[in-house]
Amino acid sequence: MPWMRALDTMALADGKPVVVRVNGRELALARVGRAVYALDNICPHAGGSIGDGYIVRDVIHCSFHDWPFELATGQSSMGDCVATFPTRVNDGWVEVEL
Repeated sequence: MPWMRALDTMALADGKPVVVRVNGRELALARVGRAVYALDNICPHAGGSIGDGYIVRDVIHCSFHDWPFELATGQSSMGDCVATFPTRVNDGWVEVEL
């Protein structure tokens, strides 16, 4: 699978998720410390934007109904999950493997 540029690393603040479109797919990107995560942006519960939510430790909460998703796995304690994608930082860019 190809690595795709998603966002300049300077635009990704620690603990502040952002929504990006990569190769036609809407993703939520998040950085916690040195780790960078990419998840599908649409919450399976009610279609809310995960990337417009907030982060507590290693969990991102959907902006609609506060559903939690683990950043590393996409698993939720509510029973649903979202797809996650490998990330890397390369030459000042966050790249996502789609």
